Amino acid sequence: MDLIRVLEETIPIPLLPGPRAEEPGVPFDAEPDEELAGLVERVYEVFLRSGLTRQAARDRLLKIEPFNLYPGLVDQIVGST
Repeated sequence: MDLIRVLEETIPIPLLPGPRAEEPGVPFDAEPDEELAGLVERVYEVFLRSGLTRQAARDRLLKIEPFNLYPGLVDQIVGST
């Protein structure tokens, strides 16, 4: 379910065929919330379980949309684990 939510928020809608109802906004709105923080935690844990170091997992998170838009949130969560 988390993967579906990330896809919903990050698919570049203007590139999809069909009518355009509105301009796309920033994924997960402008302010990170508990839902986004939970996704950061879960993806970070998956990276660690797959064998990445903490630093490599953090670096990878910061290259993935929408997490790259919230580096402070990523650092806050990675620093607390």
